[in-house]
Amino acid sequence: MKLLHRYLKTCMLLVSIALAGCNGQAEVLPAATQPITPTEWTTYTNANEVDRVAFDAAGNLWAAGRGGVVRWDTGSGAYTRYTADNGLIGNVVTAMTIGPEGMPWVATTGGVSRFDGEAWITQATYDLWGSGVHGIAVDQQGGLWADLDEGVSRFDGETWTPYTTEDGLAGRKVSCIAVGPEGTVWVGFFNGGVSRFDGETWMSYSEEDGLADDQVFSLAVGSEGILWVGTREGGVSRFDGETWTTFTAADGLPDSTISSLTVGPEGTVWAGTY
Repeated sequence: MKLLHRYLKTCMLLVSIALAGCNGQAEVLPAATQPITPTEWTTYTNANEVDRVAFDAAGNLWAAGRGGVVRWDTGSGAYTRYTADNGLIGNVVTAMTIGPEGMPWVATTGGVSRFDGEAWITQATYDLWGSGVHGIAVDQQGGLWADLDEGVSRFDGETWTPYTTEDGLAGRKVSCIAVGPEGTVWVGFFNGGVSRFDGETWMSYSEEDGLADDQVFSLAVGSEGILWVGTREGGVSRFDGETWTTFTAADGLPDSTISSLTVGPEGTVWAGTY
């Protein structure tokens, strides 16, 4: 655990939120029974897989998967479920990000929805892409990044700009996208590691550079620009711009297959596993 204490400001916690379907109204559920402490792992499990987790500007934790979206108050433990009955364009969420306005955007099997604080608004349907989306992100200018069959594309509200391996991407099959506080765009691949875009050029990183596993499932960037990478079998890798550091089940994670990552208040890293 010394490694964890050295690199995390407080701790890393695993969270799995119940995403079972609900009928009609958004459902507010009772507080979790297990208290969160800053010195140990706390696990929350249910029958559904959690594919994405993220914190909004108010400090609420959002978890998404095959049963819709859950907003969780980490103080009281109460949480609210949202499904297509509450305005989501689809119930199977394949990607989620927090936009510059501090609210979640989610990609589903039907398109992209954005939460404005009260209701879900449809931003796009899949006639724009022609296929499902595994990763989305919103940059500081409000540009929407989404994966394509052969790379990623950025939508500025009018025009889509595509990027592929010919532009420097490490792979073709994108698994996740994240945007750092300074505007750097990170793209993870199902088999190819990660690529970094500084606004002009792409740079890629793989196992040869110190990444735990080239099969990347999730990405998160902290307020200081630290990149966290969740992998298929290698646990979590941390990149500070120069050095890669990896955490696995041997360091306290309940599993080394990391399906989702987010960085919460005060730099706490949350990881979801299968």
